[in-house]
Amino acid sequence: MTARDSEALQFAMANTSRVIGTCRLCHSSGVELQDSHIVPALAYRRIREPSLQNSNPVKLGRGKAVQTSDQVKEYMLCFPCEQRFSAAEAYVAPLVRQPDGSSGLEAMLSNYEATPYGWHTAKATDLDRAKVFYFAASVFWRSHASHLPDRCELGAKYGEAFRAFLNEETQRPADAAIMLMVYERAPAAAGRVDRLLTLPASRRADRYHRHQFLMCGLRFDAAVGAEVPDSLHAGCLLQPHETRILVVPQSDDTANVLALLRSSRPTDRLAATLLK
Repeated sequence: MTARDSEALQFAMANTSRVIGTCRLCHSSGVELQDSHIVPALAYRRIREPSLQNSNPVKLGRGKAVQTSDQVKEYMLCFPCEQRFSAAEAYVAPLVRQPDGSSGLEAMLSNYEATPYGWHTAKATDLDRAKVFYFAASVFWRSHASHLPDRCELGAKYGEAFRAFLNEETQRPADAAIMLMVYERAPAAAGRVDRLLTLPASRRADRYHRHQFLMCGLRFDAAVGAEVPDSLHAGCLLQPHETRILVVPQSDDTANVLALLRSSRPTDRLAATLLK
């Protein structure tokens, strides 16, 4: 085989892995689709435990606990749209809680005020709320547009509203409020909320729908529907007046995950160790 034949073979082999189709965001057809993460790759890197021989996280679901390097991805975006989402992810990356316990978002907070519910609110003057809103909307929409069995259910009307917003066809998705919460730093014994990552989940709430995902010490909530209460719109990142960020205890969410872990059947040695 000549050098030219070898190069031609390598080119042909490389191109067999290309996926050509229609971008689900901009609707460009006949384009090479990227293997897009539903939640960003930065979160998967953050939840690894480098001190362990096998640093992969433990995945919980369908009654099983398994240590895996798998990341939830799907071919859905063209390269320009993938890069558009990457820009928003780059802004959010330093806001999550880091391995040393610090958080870029927490460092922005000031003027803490207590609430009747045991939480606090705080100002985040330097936070680019539009970028965080765009990032969260992109994760909710990516899950909705995917073929995941337990995907986020925005519905046809609001799925299209989110898509149009993310493709910069509209200024914001109609009837949608997205809120950001940061978990308080807590002792290690209380659980590591900074190592929690969930895919977006949906539930019915009275006459509208709620969607939520957790990512490395942050929690993103979306309320979607024509009858979302004014109180939730008031906490939306895109509201015109100053948004106060909720600072919440991590105990409830970590307790729920730990309970799920203990009720799951371990499928490898690490999961069995964690359940002791």
